Amino acid sequence: MGLLDEASKLPVNEQISFICQLIAKLETSQIQTLLEFSQQELAARQEHSPTPAVRQTTLLLKKDYSYQKRGLNQPTQYYVYLRRRKPKLDRYIGTLFYIDQGAALSYYPDADGRIVFTAPHNLFVLTDVTNPSLHQAVRLVCLEPPPPDYTFTKQQDDTPAIQLRLEYLDPESYQLLSEEIYPFPFCMYGGGPLDRYRWNVSPLILPSSHTARPTADETL
Repeated sequence: MGLLDEASKLPVNEQISFICQLIAKLETSQIQTLLEFSQQELAARQEHSPTPAVRQTTLLLKKDYSYQKRGLNQPTQYYVYLRRRKPKLDRYIGTLFYIDQGAALSYYPDADGRIVFTAPHNLFVLTDVTNPSLHQAVRLVCLEPPPPDYTFTKQQDDTPAIQLRLEYLDPESYQLLSEEIYPFPFCMYGGGPLDRYRWNVSPLILPSSHTARPTADETL
């Protein structure tokens, strides 16, 4: 129970990463047992939870597969789309970081319609293009969707209320400095705080002696 108690104190994204690593070491029969338990637990929780509003659209990410032509192992960027339920239609919204050498990105859609980014593939270093001595470490937290009733038609040109939540980390200790919520995709363009033309982005691999831990309560 001591290990479980310690794991329960970790931030949510680190708990998920720990569980994923543990599952990878299990036998197939053990994974099947775990899956059945998870389904039963989910059904029990949903039975006692308020029925959520039916979303008209969902967020999804698509890889930019041009990385294969460049001989890279990972995508250089991920496209953000909204998908309408009925009739099915995808609407391009914007692009996350451009990473010249390619990078893995780990994430999953949660029950509230968010795209939640998980460790260890959600940490990045941003280096100023004109001043390489200026850099910052960030941890992607989630993309938050527009309201459940939001929908769209072909050629619609309104601005869906999508938010990108991320954390700025101390570049030395990797502890939490601040958490920000930016309108997406505007934060990535035109002088936004994550302007793709200002920052060179690379994956952040934490030293074994460090673990990115927040210094404030998790808000996700």
